[in-house]
Amino acid sequence: VLFRSDATSTVVSQAIQAIAKAGADAVQATQHVTRGAVLGAAEVGGDIGKAAIAAINSAAEVAEKAGHSVIDTTRSAIAGVLEAGEEIASKATGAARSAAHTTVAVPRELIEALTGPKK
Repeated sequence: VLFRSDATSTVVSQAIQAIAKAGADAVQATQHVTRGAVLGAAEVGGDIGKAAIAAINSAAEVAEKAGHSVIDTTRSAIAGVLEAGEEIASKATGAARSAAHTTVAVPRELIEALTGPKK
């Protein structure tokens, strides 16, 4: 198995801690870290739902231990997870649209009426 939610938790926790040690805004950086964690899970065929949950929970735990705002950190983590979801959905839609345009058994006019012109 290439994906494990506990690995996501570890990566998110360590990345946020390293960012905070470097003096950067860990709450703000959380959005980028959780986005990357979910996109990474998608790349290896992992369960993006489990990755999202692990990333959000880990960010909140790190915030609590570090004395940062758990609410602000969780809000940032959720924003990152949602950004990743939008990117994944957009890629899937593009792939489906491209596949529809390569179908030869369906009239081109019907495909374009349903999916828009080929880009």
